[in-house]
Amino acid sequence: MLFLLKTLLSLSFSYIPHSHFILKQVGENHGKGGYKVIQEVAFQSAQERIVVQEVWTIDEGLQMHLEAKGTGINYSAKYDFNNKYYLTSKNDYKKTGLSFDFFENILYLREAKDIARRLYRMKAIDSKILENQKRFYHLSQVEYKSQDFIRLARLDDSVTYAFSQSSEPKTSNDQPGFWVSQNDFHLLGLQLPSGVKISLKDYDKYTRNLHLAKLRTIEWQDNKVPVQILSVNNIIVGKETKKLLDVKSTDGLKPLQFSESKLARVIADFYQRFR
Repeated sequence: MLFLLKTLLSLSFSYIPHSHFILKQVGENHGKGGYKVIQEVAFQSAQERIVVQEVWTIDEGLQMHLEAKGTGINYSAKYDFNNKYYLTSKNDYKKTGLSFDFFENILYLREAKDIARRLYRMKAIDSKILENQKRFYHLSQVEYKSQDFIRLARLDDSVTYAFSQSSEPKTSNDQPGFWVSQNDFHLLGLQLPSGVKISLKDYDKYTRNLHLAKLRTIEWQDNKVPVQILSVNNIIVGKETKKLLDVKSTDGLKPLQFSESKLARVIADFYQRFR
């Protein structure tokens, strides 16, 4: 009897839901309607410190606008699911595909299929993440089939669903993938093939059930940049907001401007890769 109890407990604690269910729960933490999010990005060198304030206008992560300002820095862009739109320093309107390192919309996308597609396009996971969950129409049809790219793993002090390339070994966190907290389905970390590491900590619940990490840290090469939430407000996506988000319009865009300092070159690289 004791052996049976231990076996049942082991099975219950090792059960891992289907990836679609996990991503669906992640999306349910991403609020309702439009948002304006103000955050601060701090860049530091031995000689200089520059703080950039970002104002994001967001409609479900499918349409986004960013205005970023700091000492010698002026950056603005619009985004849809696949592309970025901006004015060059020569005032030319340009469209480019989103960088593999662009992750900001994942924090606001609400549909599991959209989150999966974005993670796949970032190369954080392979195409198996796109497979739909099998539907059952009778209890006798129900079967549990594990997915080889998900495991339980500890990240810092949290037990997580750890997603990785299905061909990679499952014994280390030091590989491309992402981590979702087991209890509340918060995205806690991303590691990309480019070597970029993104950690998300100190989640808070904001208006209309939007859960955001108040502190994010982005690491690449020798750089480590913290991003801190200052304020979050829900907005009505009315006529003016739709115009601001419209990628067919240059409304809300200004030519890119970066100063020539050494730290400014790091900032320019940050905005090219992550924004």
